[in-house]
Amino acid sequence: MSALLQVRGLGVWLRNGDAASHVIDDVSFDIAAGEMLGLVGESGAGKTVLARTLLGLCRPGSVEGVIGSIRFEGHELTTLSEREWRALRGVSIAMVFQDPMTALNPVLTVGEQIEHALTRRRGLSRAEARRRAVELLERVGMPDPTRRARQYPVQLSGGLRQRVVIALALSCEPKLLIADEPTTALDVTVQAQVLDLLDHLRRERGMAVMLISHNLAVVASHADRVAVMYGGRVAEIGPSEALFVTPRMRYTAALLRALPRLHDDRHVRLESIAGRPPDLHNLPAGCRFAARCPHTDARCAIQPPLSGDLETLHRFACWHPAPVGEPTLVVSR
Repeated sequence: MSALLQVRGLGVWLRNGDAASHVIDDVSFDIAAGEMLGLVGESGAGKTVLARTLLGLCRPGSVEGVIGSIRFEGHELTTLSEREWRALRGVSIAMVFQDPMTALNPVLTVGEQIEHALTRRRGLSRAEARRRAVELLERVGMPDPTRRARQYPVQLSGGLRQRVVIALALSCEPKLLIADEPTTALDVTVQAQVLDLLDHLRRERGMAVMLISHNLAVVASHADRVAVMYGGRVAEIGPSEALFVTPRMRYTAALLRALPRLHDDRHVRLESIAGRPPDLHNLPAGCRFAARCPHTDARCAIQPPLSGDLETLHRFACWHPAPVGEPTLVVSR
């Protein structure tokens, strides 16, 4: 598939007092139209910074430097002015933020907020925008959308607010949707509804989705491909089933061994990952996972592992990859 989004050698430094933290380091990946790419990793791995960089949303004055390339539909984004970013953001590329209460204006009804996006970005009349807002709410599974459009965010449950945020993101029919932890703080049933909705919409419209999540099981069951981030780098990336069934990078394998699983006749003790993620202010010279890996050697400590050619379907950065053996996780889709 041809790439809708191409990221090559992306590096981002954020200011931290008098120092700079290298929070994104040599990240490269593609997303094709209609594809869902899952992005997983521990807190502090760089997932949200990467998402905000793809949308030009890092706070003014917080970025020390950016290198590499971000190309969307063949156009370079790293050189855009703020005016050009505003024309792109929310129209061609949209984002669903993890906390719908902070993403919505508490003093406007949810219908007014969607209408505002439609009149400003798509040039619709107020009457047409009002009708379209109700259609969008209905499309994302909002019960009684006409009545809900007249309500304020505080009058809605967490699941309904998240549906409003998704409707708002879809209002300008983006080609790429970045969903940053879209099911945080939602109960399991509502999580499934929101994720099924995203899956349905991207298949229906050919919209690409980058799904950021801590929940490996959620990503395994919805994403076509998965990228695992660790210490600001992509540790492993590949087709969902290949990565979850036969992970090669030792960090990915350790994450999967820490997942609770059901077994017919035996109790399996969960395996924790010893140590802590690397300090982004003082990163190691070699593999970022070396200090926590039981298979490390002298080379791991001083030489960053190579992740393979970008054309390789399943890439991983590890000097001592996990062997291909028994399945680690059964992926149900």
